[in-house]
Amino acid sequence: MEYVIGLFADRAQAGRGIDAVKAAGVPYTVAMVKAPQHTVSARGVLERVFGMPEPHATLEAHGVPHDAAQWLQNQVEQGRTMVVIHTDREPERIRGILSEAGALDVRVYTWYPPGGP
Repeated sequence: MEYVIGLFADRAQAGRGIDAVKAAGVPYTVAMVKAPQHTVSARGVLERVFGMPEPHATLEAHGVPHDAAQWLQNQVEQGRTMVVIHTDREPERIRGILSEAGALDVRVYTWYPPGGP
């Protein structure tokens, strides 16, 4: 499983990125999140996306290195919209699509469920 994680300046731009991935016909599952200002912490947002209680541990458990997990958490806390696309195919194509759609940063991480590849 590949995670393509894109950061966008706002929810509208992130929506355009997701629309572009849909139009390309690449198989995926999308979770789009943004920490609402003054209501939910980045920790709460990341818990909902990954289904685990601790942001750093959650991201790291899904193949994101510790430093990158910290950086992503900080970006969400600063108001960026994070798009997470789960895919088994064409992660580099999805990276390119999100970049062309205006993502500020796009990264690909590989995650293997317990029991391995």
